[in-house]
Amino acid sequence: MLKAVLIVLGIIIIIACGYGVYHSRLLKAKNNAEMEKYRKGQIVLDKNFGRVLVVYYSKSGNTKKVAEIIKEKTNGDIYEIEIDVNYSNGFVKTAIEARKQTKTKKYPELKNALPDFTAYDLIFIGSPVWSYTVTPPVLSFLQSADLSGKTVVPFAAFEGNAGNFFKDFKDNAGNAKVLDGFTVFSALKENQTALENKITDFLNGIDIL
Repeated sequence: MLKAVLIVLGIIIIIACGYGVYHSRLLKAKNNAEMEKYRKGQIVLDKNFGRVLVVYYSKSGNTKKVAEIIKEKTNGDIYEIEIDVNYSNGFVKTAIEARKQTKTKKYPELKNALPDFTAYDLIFIGSPVWSYTVTPPVLSFLQSADLSGKTVVPFAAFEGNAGNFFKDFKDNAGNAKVLDGFTVFSALKENQTALENKITDFLNGIDIL
C-alpha cells in the first residue's frame, strides 16, 4: 500500500514539475513576442508629468532597473524601500518568510523615513511579484504612507505570473487614485533598448487627468 502511495505521489510531483516548466516556457515565449516590437528604434517620451516620485523595493535588481529607467525618463526623484531586517538568501527561504508575513499581515518595518508626498504630482510604486502578489515590504510602505488623493501608478517586475498583484495593490493603497499599472518580465535579462522603449510606450499612454 505504501509503495503504491509513493508511486502516485511521485507521478503527481513529475506532472506538477512538468506543468511548471511548460508554463514558464509559455510565459517566456509570450514576453519575447511582445518585446520584439520594442527591440528596434527609439520611442520618445512626449508627456510631462510634473513632479514625479518613483518608489520601489528590489531584492534581485529587476525592479530597481525598471525604477531607474522611469526616474530617468520622467526626470523624477527616487526612493528605495528599505526594511530593518533583510530576507534570507535563496529563493525558497525568501518565499517562506514572505508568505508568512503576507498571511499574518505582519509586514517588515521600514528602515528609512518616508518622503514628503505632497511635493509630487505623480507617484510610481514598483515591486517584485512574490507568490502572485505584492511583496511585504511594499505592503508595509502602502500601510505606512498617506497617499490620500495622490495619483499612483503601480508596476511589477517578475519572472513568473503577476497573479493578483494589481488587485492586491489597489486594495492596500488606501484613498490613493490608482491608475492602471504595467509589468516587466525578466528586466535584467532583457535588451536595454527594448526595455526602455516598452516603459516609454507605457508612459506615453498614461492619462493623469
